[in-house]
Amino acid sequence: MKKLTKKSLFIIPLLLLLNSCGFHDGLTSNINASQTSVVLSQKNYKVIDKVSGTATAKYIFGIGGISAKALVEKARTSMVTKNKLNGGAKAYIYPTVDEHMTFIFPFYIQKTVTYSGYLIEFTD
Repeated sequence: MKKLTKKSLFIIPLLLLLNSCGFHDGLTSNINASQTSVVLSQKNYKVIDKVSGTATAKYIFGIGGISAKALVEKARTSMVTKNKLNGGAKAYIYPTVDEHMTFIFPFYIQKTVTYSGYLIEFTD
């Protein structure tokens, strides 16, 4: 019984240390700094689709990856590349930036940024 207790005193803290966690956060600061203004006071548009793009950075012992601003820009570029504004008067509205982090502290951290919004087309 004493051996089991001594083993568990070693194993339980080790398992707690190696346990991974994750959390999700919406970035509320204006990292993208878009200055385009679209007035939607009239019914002269239709919503085509909800669009998004993602970017991921991985850090080993805190080393690697890219800055938060560059990660957001990469996700925005991914969204725009997948959903081009070809043909007609189109725009992206209501941009939202979400961040999800998965980590096994302090060994491994993965940040995933999702940039999403709505693609609209003006009808008049």
